[in-house]
Order: sequence, then C-alpha cells, then structure tokens
Amino acid sequence: MRRYQYINLYKQRGVAAIWLGLSLIPIMGFTFWAVEGTRYVQESSRLRDATEAAAIAVTIQDIESSSIEMSQKYIESYVRDIKSVEMSTTRFFQEENEDEELPEFIQYTVDSLTTHQSWFHSSFIPSFGETQDIAGRSLARKYPAYLGDKNIDLVFVSDFSGSMKGSRIDRLKEAVKEIAKELLLEVEPDDEDDFGNRLALVPYNLRTQYSESGSSCYEKVSSACYSDSQLRYKNNYESSKSDYGYEEIDWSEWSAISYSNLEQCAGSNKNKCPNGMDKNVAHEQAKRVKHVMDMHWSYSLLDIPDYIAYNKTINNIMVDKRKEFSFDFNLRENSLYKTIARGDFETILLTNSYQDIARVEDMSPNGGTAVYQGLLRGIQILNDVKPDHNASEEEIEAYEGIIPMIIILSDGVEDPYPEIFQTLVNRGLCDVAREAIPNLYIGVIGIDFSASAQSGFQDCVINKDEDIIDVSDLSELIDKIKELIRKGSKSNGVTKLY
Repeated sequence: MRRYQYINLYKQRGVAAIWLGLSLIPIMGFTFWAVEGTRYVQESSRLRDATEAAAIAVTIQDIESSSIEMSQKYIESYVRDIKSVEMSTTRFFQEENEDEELPEFIQYTVDSLTTHQSWFHSSFIPSFGETQDIAGRSLARKYPAYLGDKNIDLVFVSDFSGSMKGSRIDRLKEAVKEIAKELLLEVEPDDEDDFGNRLALVPYNLRTQYSESGSSCYEKVSSACYSDSQLRYKNNYESSKSDYGYEEIDWSEWSAISYSNLEQCAGSNKNKCPNGMDKNVAHEQAKRVKHVMDMHWSYSLLDIPDYIAYNKTINNIMVDKRKEFSFDFNLRENSLYKTIARGDFETILLTNSYQDIARVEDMSPNGGTAVYQGLLRGIQILNDVKPDHNASEEEIEAYEGIIPMIIILSDGVEDPYPEIFQTLVNRGLCDVAREAIPNLYIGVIGIDFSASAQSGFQDCVINKDEDIIDVSDLSELIDKIKELIRKGSKSNGVTKLY
C-alpha cells in the first residue's frame, strides 16, 4: 500500500511540473504586458507632449524649410529609447477675409512616428512585437498681430548705381517719399522717450557717401560727396609689393593725382609723388596703391576680393570705420579712382522728419553696385540707436517698443565682384546683425530684377519665400514695399494648440 502511494506521488510530481510550466506562460505574459505596456503608455504620452511642443515651436518660428528638423529635435529630446523616427510637417496660411469674418492665421500640423525596440519579446510568451510604433499628431495656429503700439526704425538701403538711371530711380524716389509721408510723425520736442516712426536712407553704388559735416549728413560742403568703406582689409597680402599694407595707406591723399603720376611715383620718378608727403614714404605707398588698382583692368576699383579681410570685417561690423580707425578711406570726388565717389547722393540718418527724407529727390545715381557697403552702413545706423549700458529704464522701455527693419532695394547683381557680398553673408553678416539688434527684420525688393534668385539675398533673409519680392511692374513698387513693411512689423501674436 505504501509503495503504491509513493509511486502515485511520484507520478503527480511530474504532472505538477507540467502545470507549473504551463501556468508560467500567462504569468510571464502578464508581467511582460504590464512592464512593457506601462513603458509604451508613458512613451506615447511623452510623444504627444513632444509633438505639441514641436507644433508650437515651428508655428512661432514659421520657417517651413527647417520645421521638420526642429520638430525632430523636440521628439528626440522628449522621448527615450527611439530606434527610428519619421516626421512630417504641413503649413497652411489663411488670409484675412473681412466679408466672411475669417482671421489671418498660420497653421502647422506636426505628425510623428517613433519606432521602439521592445524589452521583452518572445515567440512563446504573449508579448509586444519585436518593435513597436507610436504615433503622435498636433496642430497649432498663430494669429499674428501687426505693429500695434510699436514704432518702426526703417532703413532703406537703396541701389544708386548707374543702371538705376531713368524710370527706376524716379519710381524709387517716389516710393521712398510716399512711405515717408505715411510713416513719419513729428515728435513733440519735450517727449524724449517717444521715438515715433523713423526712417533712414543709405544710397549705395560701390561705396556709400556722406557730406563733410559727418554725423548729420544734412549739408554738402561745396557740393562735394565723400565716400567711405565699411570693409576691413589685409595688411599682409602680397607684402613683398610694398612696405605699406592696405589699411596703412592714406587713400584720400592719393585720390587727387592721376594714374600716370602714380605709376611714375611707384617707379623711379619720386617728383611725381603727392606734394607734402615724404618722398620715400610716398614711393612705398604708391607701389601699394598701384598694385591694388592694377588688379582690375579699369584701374579704378579698391575693393579687390583678395585684399578683403572678411572675418575682420564681420568682427568689426558695428564700427563706423570712418570714425573709429586711423586709416583713411574717405574719398572726395577724384581723378584716380574713377568709379569711386561717383553719383550725387548721401546717407540720411534716422529721422522723423519728412523733409529730411524728401531730399532723396535731389540725389542721382552712377557707378557700380556693392550692396554690402549699403547693408553694412544700414546695420550700423540701427545699432547706433540702441541704448547703452548707462541707459535709464525709460530709455530701454522706449527702445523695446521699436521694430528695427532694413529693406534693400536693388536692380541688379553685384558689379563687378558678386562674390564679395556672398562671402560676407556666408561668414555671418546678416546673422551677426540679427543677434546684435533684437527683432531685426531684413527684406529685399528686386526692382525689375530677380533678387529672389540670388543666393546672397536668399542666405541673408530668414524666409527666402516671403522676405524677397521681385517687382517687374514699377507701378507696384510702393505696394510691395508696404507688403514687406507689414511682414517685418508682424509679431508672433497669439499661438494656440488645436
């Protein structure tokens, strides 16, 4: 009897092992589902949060070309253990329709799909698949506000090269005066903190020009124009050519002599050097001046690409070279640099007086095209009105109510050196300006010219599809400038999730 019971217990032990093994399958399955399921619920929640944050961010920024990259950064920052991620963004713009009471808004939809490697995957135990996809979608809208109680500091960087002669310059003058009439308000003398809207005008050809009175630029002296450069130059380029570097030359002094005399002074006839200069010094400087001018067939250009110190120019972007440095680029109407200081125009600093801006009517274009000179000067003008570290709270508050804007007006490509502007932009010209001047807006108008196809302009603006407008019908110029001003004065307004 006892033996029989022992055998029966032995047999039951085997059955129990089988039942134990079978019962472990659902137990392990429940464990896998509990642990992995909790993980995926949390990841799904984090993905939805990340997608919402990404939608708000790309809507506020509103740069469609970079929206996917920005969204993906949000997803990768929020969600853990991602094996792969797929992103898509869709932009929609609704124009304001007063008849149907539809507000203007910009909308972005962000779709995300993340793939995760499961921790517990088995072919025998119930569990999630080897990989698991989690999807998220979010939609945000931005209802922009325009200007409101803010004022504008607007700088027109205007092409005054020879190709602007005729109907183009006439239409540009008309546009500048029309905009000035609409924007400029005279400020009460005792209301120092109320800037009002202010305009500045920076005409350019190969240089910008100013009057001898300097800071005011309101009166010409004996009808003279002076030009200057806001570039920095290499002193060590081709050092064997002369003991003097580019920035050690008094270019104003040399502007008065002929090329023939320059050539002789650089050679053996020091008597042809400018009077009042030490002959040996003049001889060495003449060799440098001649080398610069001989690098272009016309003997008339000074901004030779090989001589330009691009990084030094960017590092000194906010410094008015005419005032702060010892080198002298100030050139009066001259005989040596034939295409420099040509054209009867001058810079007008920020003003709220229409009469100041109306002086554009008496200006005339001539010479080549170097938009970088105008842009550099325009950036400096806006930077100069920023409050310094000694400013009062009232001054800072008043400045914070200003929207700084630059609108470039151009009718053609850079001539003769298009690579200078592109190189400066590549080195950070426009980005550095926006970092230094909060909320700076840069827009471009192509006057009977495809500015939108120029990589220099494309890389300078924030949104190449909206911030560059080509105008072939000159009668539309005023409306297109107003359109850019409207875009530049647009704030983020209110952004909401839907």
